[in-house]
Amino acid sequence: MKTINKLFLVIVAVILLCSCEDILEEDISDDTVSIISPQNNQQIESNVANFQWNEIDGADDYRVQIYSSSQVMVLDSLVSTVNFTFALNAGSYQWRVRGENFAYETAYSFPATFTMIESSDLTNQHVQLVSPASGLYTKNTSLTFSWASLSAAEHYELQLINVTDSNTIIHQETELNGTSFTLNTGVITQDAQYQWKVKAVNAETATETQYSTRNFYVDTSVPNQVQNNSPSNNSMADVGDEINFEWTAATDTGIIVSPITFNIQIATDQAFNNIIQSQNISVNNYDYTFTAPGNYYWRVRSTDEAANVGSYSSAFKIEIQ
Repeated sequence: MKTINKLFLVIVAVILLCSCEDILEEDISDDTVSIISPQNNQQIESNVANFQWNEIDGADDYRVQIYSSSQVMVLDSLVSTVNFTFALNAGSYQWRVRGENFAYETAYSFPATFTMIESSDLTNQHVQLVSPASGLYTKNTSLTFSWASLSAAEHYELQLINVTDSNTIIHQETELNGTSFTLNTGVITQDAQYQWKVKAVNAETATETQYSTRNFYVDTSVPNQVQNNSPSNNSMADVGDEINFEWTAATDTGIIVSPITFNIQIATDQAFNNIIQSQNISVNNYDYTFTAPGNYYWRVRSTDEAANVGSYSSAFKIEIQ
């Protein structure tokens, strides 16, 4: 009976919480988003369109939809700002936008038709970078940089900059005819933040795009060994107890400190041949409940986002009675 009452109280609490969210959120269902650009029948001589609209009081996010001339959806994206840039091929499109919050949404704006026009003038065009992704952490020093083709580009120029070392240009290419370039081993010689940038050039029209840029991080330092905290070695607990495992990761002293994840293993033998639980987590603690008595062992290691793997901590024993 007590269990049923507790369950009922939990359900009521959840309902009340959701109701409170509805009450606190402003009703925007009667509002309308006004578009700024592209306006209806606007022509854009570029490969990118900048979508802008007026802010709605009470809207937390905006849903932007773009359709091709054949009414195929090209984009359905939720953004938190009142402007949005997106690359499009030449052709005709329609777009619309609505405001949203947790509980309500406005009607969509009236669809506006616009046309992307291909031009040999690169001034207002933009090179779309493909890979590496922005903010990448990697231990690889021989990277392949790639970007999308621009029809008006005669060639591309690429620069690689060591941001950590006073924005020093460490490599550049000035006559790339393709849309990718593989960096030789030995160009990147240290852990650092780097920036790669590409621009397109058309000599005939004497125009070029601005550089498109992305940052990435090279981290070759192996994370330090994790130290087990609790439960302490040779501790005891009962079957059914929820055990909180905690550990400490030593401070990373490398130039680039990549985000860390942990892997905790629990086994029935000290050699970890029979692992009963293995979990990857981003915090330095983990709860586990043993269902059978016996001797168990646990250990943890850290792996950073650059794929450097640390060594496991010393195994601690826990006896479950």
